[in-house]
Amino acid sequence: MDKKKVGVYTLILLIGISLTFAYFTGRNITKGDGALTKGTTATAIKNSTVTSKGNIEIDSPDMLPGHKIVSYLEVTATGDNELIPFNIYWEGTNNLITSLNLKVYKSDKPNTELNISANCNKKQKVVSKGIMAYEECSINNIDQLGTAVGEATIETSADTKKVYIAQDQFINSLPNPGETAYYYIVLEYPNEDKSQNKDSEQTFSGEVKIEASNIEADIEMAVYVQQEDGSYEEQTDETLPKDQILDMERTTCNNETIPNWNYNTNKLSFSNYTKSGTMCELYFKNRTTAKDTFAKFPNLTLSENDCPTIDETTGEATNITDIEGNKALLCKGQDDYGDTYYFRGKGENNWVKFADKFWRIVRINGNGTIRLIYVGTDANGNGLAKSNILYNDNSHYSDNTYVGFKYGTTGATKYADAHTNATKSKILTELDSWYLENLQQYENDIDGATGFCNDRTPYDGSLATSKLDTSGHGYKNITTSYGAYIRAFKTHKPIFKCPQQNDLFTITNDDENGNQALENPVGLITADEVMYAGAYELTSNTGYYLYTNNKYWTISPYSFDVSSSQYAQIFFVYDLGAISYDSVNTTGIGIRPVINLKAETPFKAGGDGTANNPFEVEVN
Repeated sequence: MDKKKVGVYTLILLIGISLTFAYFTGRNITKGDGALTKGTTATAIKNSTVTSKGNIEIDSPDMLPGHKIVSYLEVTATGDNELIPFNIYWEGTNNLITSLNLKVYKSDKPNTELNISANCNKKQKVVSKGIMAYEECSINNIDQLGTAVGEATIETSADTKKVYIAQDQFINSLPNPGETAYYYIVLEYPNEDKSQNKDSEQTFSGEVKIEASNIEADIEMAVYVQQEDGSYEEQTDETLPKDQILDMERTTCNNETIPNWNYNTNKLSFSNYTKSGTMCELYFKNRTTAKDTFAKFPNLTLSENDCPTIDETTGEATNITDIEGNKALLCKGQDDYGDTYYFRGKGENNWVKFADKFWRIVRINGNGTIRLIYVGTDANGNGLAKSNILYNDNSHYSDNTYVGFKYGTTGATKYADAHTNATKSKILTELDSWYLENLQQYENDIDGATGFCNDRTPYDGSLATSKLDTSGHGYKNITTSYGAYIRAFKTHKPIFKCPQQNDLFTITNDDENGNQALENPVGLITADEVMYAGAYELTSNTGYYLYTNNKYWTISPYSFDVSSSQYAQIFFVYDLGAISYDSVNTTGIGIRPVINLKAETPFKAGGDGTANNPFEVEVN
């Protein structure tokens, strides 16, 4: 017999005798479809409500040995600053002949930002009885999650079992909307290197749930309080200081725990707390105010007349009007940190030289930091760091989410999901690039805890009487007006306060103000700040200090309008000084970076704040 023909015959015979595919069918082994919108449960723990959302989600109808999937569990705790201990467990039946392996990871970021996913490739190999089919899998971006917080094996059993997959977890309950932790569950159907064909005839079903844990929070704290001479001294008793804020540049905790200090209530809370035995060194510093920083500039005087009246309860300006450039005012308002002093009109003495560049002081913030807007490399600059900038690119405009400085999920059916700060806008990417190129070496003088307000509070109409509404507006392509639109064009009552913490973009968080969503301490001016400086609804003003004869973006959303353009729209400063608006994908509008100098930033002697003799920072 011809040898070549024998070889072919043998191969065909081998396949015919035993074609061994070991698999089970995914659609038979999960309760429901496992999507995050399913399986939501709320549990009362201590004095708080803990809500879990998610389940193990099977991603393939025919899974082979070695297959891995990633599912997601979202846990939110709402309450009054309690550390909540809880366990995560799976409860159900595993009728497979194969035990399943689970690993659980924790993050404070949703998967829209991390992109954790399984990548599996089907393989075959020849074994003694035929051909075995299996899969080789890797988990993309899993290194971002660090060490697993739990792991377990779900043994084969006909009876219902309760299997703990992550025990003694902690989450801090905060007032609405609460704190959310994200758990990434990696399920492995292991390749046992033997026939697992009988699994295709069996089922695996169950649910992932949470329950209260009996463990107590155990955080050891060393508290250091700043003295009058600026030094720090360890606190000997357990009382926390009053009238001071947490110095996040000095404060450290192990286990990646993050402390949060509410200055207004003098309450300390902890986020990302994962295990007992955590040690924190907490440094509290004296709280600087705008008044303290104002004292550094003896030639500045607060104006007694012509300033807008401020509502002490809301912080709104109640008589804002357009202002001609023949007035140079320094007025007092209120922001998220206290009293703020802001320049209005032509701004004769608000020039600053910093980092070999020229800037104008917009205001002294309530925490004593100094907000600057870029002018150029000389006092005759046009104010633009970059021109012809899109707020977003041409493919990102037809959804409410794109009014965000950072944004969430396109097509989301909930307001919160549309505005999760997961993805950078085009303009934030441009700002980060400019900052790293021009200011990174001066970062010791730039504050990262003072925020830039991308106010995305949605309203149900375009009238002054429109109501705030997050249940039916602010997502998908639903017509929505945003807060600054109502204030700028309807009520004419601008504010310095940021209505939502999620919209106040910061790096760190000294006193629970800010979302900690920035990588670099740079942002844009708000439409409200432009109004306070002297702009008015669609009215030209070439005399106030923010006029540059150029168009430049603000950070403030205007609206999303389905009836006309179906574009997300943002405020910008028109080239004649008016405050106007346009679609985020409009070209021909530039950017003017805004930063905040630290309150303790030293200045050289002799400057008077004029263009010819600016206040000049003594660079460290």
